[in-house]
Amino acid sequence: MRMRKRVSAWVAWTLLIAFNTVRAVCAPVVTPKPSGRLVFVSDRSGTGRMNIYTMASDGSNPVKVTNGERIDLDPAWSADRKRIAFVGIADAKAQKSDIYTTSPDGTLLKKVVALDTIAFSPTWSPDGKLLAFSKLDSGANKSTLVIMTMSSDGSNQKRLVDGLSPAWSPDGEHILYTILEADTNAPHLYIMDKNGKGQKQLVSGKSGLGAWAPDGKHIAYMASGENHQPHIYVVNSDGSGSKQVIATDGAVDFAPAWSDDGRKLYFTRLEAGVANPSIYSVDINGANPVKLTRGDTVDFLGAAAFFLTSRQVAPTKVGPKK
Repeated sequence: MRMRKRVSAWVAWTLLIAFNTVRAVCAPVVTPKPSGRLVFVSDRSGTGRMNIYTMASDGSNPVKVTNGERIDLDPAWSADRKRIAFVGIADAKAQKSDIYTTSPDGTLLKKVVALDTIAFSPTWSPDGKLLAFSKLDSGANKSTLVIMTMSSDGSNQKRLVDGLSPAWSPDGEHILYTILEADTNAPHLYIMDKNGKGQKQLVSGKSGLGAWAPDGKHIAYMASGENHQPHIYVVNSDGSGSKQVIATDGAVDFAPAWSDDGRKLYFTRLEAGVANPSIYSVDINGANPVKLTRGDTVDFLGAAAFFLTSRQVAPTKVGPKK
């Protein structure tokens, strides 16, 4: 699997690192299980398909959750860690996807909804009653990424705003999301009320793909770092006190996720000259970065992976709808 060439770092993460086939990475709002298990995506099965796995927080004991029948992406734990939601693509050429839920051992697999378009980043409300997700909404002249909510059984679908990568706050009252500037494709991290109202930009500059800390007081996200590459930052939930956590020259860091105790971050790294992304952990102060996956396979944290082959996404406008 090769990365597309001649793609700028910001386009790479904005497009969430599209592969030559309909496979891509990114995102970010992945919550470890209380036992320390992470949910992630990998092609390590050798079937040529991306599947869902879990592993211990130190990278050991990987367990396959889904089989190689589809391209499976964007896994997300429910708050009680009894279910995993993900996007499944049976036919990439058809540019259609389904949203599934399953138990952590891969049993109790259920197709929640079949869509006539590509979906991304399903994420659970804290009470497990709702799922938010992004999808590609194709119009006559353009395609737009929109954020939807629905009941966990697939009913009561509702469009909230244009954007991608929704992430519910731990108290269920707010949703983080990312929008793309209409003219430049520059990403911006926004926050809104759970009903789609009260939209406001959280931090300035190029930023996006936010993940809430377990206590709801901090947010990890991606932003342009000192070397003008995307890296991981942490900010207070009111948008103040932004700090860069880690930066490595020649690397792009994305898809931040918190440990249950809020002391560590997990993220995906793509290094210059390296074909495959890998999953890392780091202390919240930037110390002790550790590579958790082996690097000879494609491994990445889920949520907010969107992928396009032949069609172009029209960026959403900055700011709330008029």
